[in-house]
Amino acid sequence: MSQKQIQIQHQKVKQHVNDIWNRVLFSLELMEYATNEVSSFPDSFVLDNIFADLQNEEMVNNALEGFKDKDNLEDKDIYIQLQIRAFARGIKNKEVDVTNDMLWLMKDFFSWISGRRDKKWSRIDDYSLPIIKCLMGLEYKSMVDSMPDDIEPDDSNEEEDFNLLDVVSALGTSAHLVDGVERKVEENNNKASEDHHNRGEELYGILRIYNGWITGKCKNADDKDSEWFFSNVISQYENIE
Repeated sequence: MSQKQIQIQHQKVKQHVNDIWNRVLFSLELMEYATNEVSSFPDSFVLDNIFADLQNEEMVNNALEGFKDKDNLEDKDIYIQLQIRAFARGIKNKEVDVTNDMLWLMKDFFSWISGRRDKKWSRIDDYSLPIIKCLMGLEYKSMVDSMPDDIEPDDSNEEEDFNLLDVVSALGTSAHLVDGVERKVEENNNKASEDHHNRGEELYGILRIYNGWITGKCKNADDKDSEWFFSNVISQYENIE
């Protein structure tokens, strides 16, 4: 494989991670909608990707109604956790590790969660811990252990989770399709796209997460997590261009 081919493959992995990141934040916005923290259903191009493989209007309508259903929050929780696991799998790709190339997502996440600055801390914010661990490239098990009320047994391992993700890939199949990723990279001059989700100033997002962790509002975070956030995450954030 030539150097150019290697570089293009690297961009494809970055594009794949970018697409999963869109679904991570979309899943959190679905929970905001389902818990009535926002009144309007998320208007997101993520839906276009999810529905791309559904061939008839009835299937699309049924899928959309499933997303809009507010009665079963457990489904929304499972969807969030599966997307975070898929994100961890993508960013720590066994062949191409793009963790250092995707640090810009940390700024994006701080900006996104800044949009919650006036809301009461909720389960949605609890997911900040596993997401930050993904962004910092921590080990997969560390991320899984930090999930709120994890849907998997505590002794689940990475390979078992990856098999689970393969089974449920229909929750967002288009982001997993090779041809879709290749098309996006080719249309962008062989570069991965960077989709930003600005909802406020990054500083407010940082303060919300740190205060939530250190005060115990985040039930799945402890004192060590707060210290780690202050000493490692903030310093890493300050070096992101």
